[in-house]
Amino acid sequence: MKQSEYLRYDATALADLIQRGEVTPREVCEAAIDRATRVNGSLNAICHPQFTEALEQEFPASSVFSGVPLLLKDLAQEQAGHPCTYGSRGLTRNIAPRIPSLSDVPGRPAWCSWVAPRLRNSGSKR
Repeated sequence: MKQSEYLRYDATALADLIQRGEVTPREVCEAAIDRATRVNGSLNAICHPQFTEALEQEFPASSVFSGVPLLLKDLAQEQAGHPCTYGSRGLTRNIAPRIPSLSDVPGRPAWCSWVAPRLRNSGSKR
């Protein structure tokens, strides 16, 4: 998938292209990686790239966003075994031991405990 094509579509349109077989999930993921690599130097938005894992990840083919790449925000969407700094230099070495549950932190917004698993189960590539 060319960058000019990739940049024309949002996640819903990319999912539709994948479901119709016009592009493969790998082509979309490679285009996303290429774009992220080109712009992250100036944006500094991706703290912990997982490009290789995204290319290797399996996902349920029948899900709405199957094969559509996404980024996890480094604030609350913890992923077991990966850094989660919550935007703080003081937590540079913080590695999430597991995906948290809602009962772990009193007062934590309800979406924090279920957004990452739901996105993962939807077939989105991380």
